[in-house]
Amino acid sequence: MRAMNTPTDFQMDWQSALSAISDTNNALFWIALILLGIFLVQLILFIIWGVQARQIRQIRRRYRKLLSHLGSEQGGDLLHQLLTEQESLQAQVAGLKQELAQCTQEMARLKQEQAQHVSRVGMIRYNAFRETGNDLSFSVAWVNERLDGVVITSIYSRGECSVYAKPLSGGQSAYPLSPEEQEAIQHAAASKVLDQNKRTDGNKSTPEVPLSRA
Repeated sequence: MRAMNTPTDFQMDWQSALSAISDTNNALFWIALILLGIFLVQLILFIIWGVQARQIRQIRRRYRKLLSHLGSEQGGDLLHQLLTEQESLQAQVAGLKQELAQCTQEMARLKQEQAQHVSRVGMIRYNAFRETGNDLSFSVAWVNERLDGVVITSIYSRGECSVYAKPLSGGQSAYPLSPEEQEAIQHAAASKVLDQNKRTDGNKSTPEVPLSRA
């Protein structure tokens, strides 16, 4: 005799059937998703192909038009003119580059020479002696950007007037410098800086140059 199915057996068969259906649905879902992805990729490739085909047609159209012009005498003259102008422009660019290099070298040379020229002056007037007035004594410093130059001092008194000159190298001198001479050198060193500050913002402080004390 065939054994009868119990309720437990029916429940297990029903669960197995549901599990099989669920697995089938999952498989169909993934298959559909893969097919959709393939379709989208093909669609994108088709769009790209269409754009490229259109560009190729435009290039071919322009190429045929160019060939039609070049086939005539006027087209040949136009091409020759364009090539000639291109060579002329290239020659002009090369010449400009060479002139620019020469100008750069000349500017560097002038800047180096300017650093050696005396371009800064500083002066201070004072009374060397108590019995004299009107600040008739003075010290004047003439220096370049490297602070090379000379400082000249005139000492005035009622009986005589003496003048001294001291060479400078880097703001220093082999001879003792008086406080007035050092101040004149500082004024000379700061004179160009002051002019630049006036053109920008005149409120900036002027840096002092360290000098040897007498």
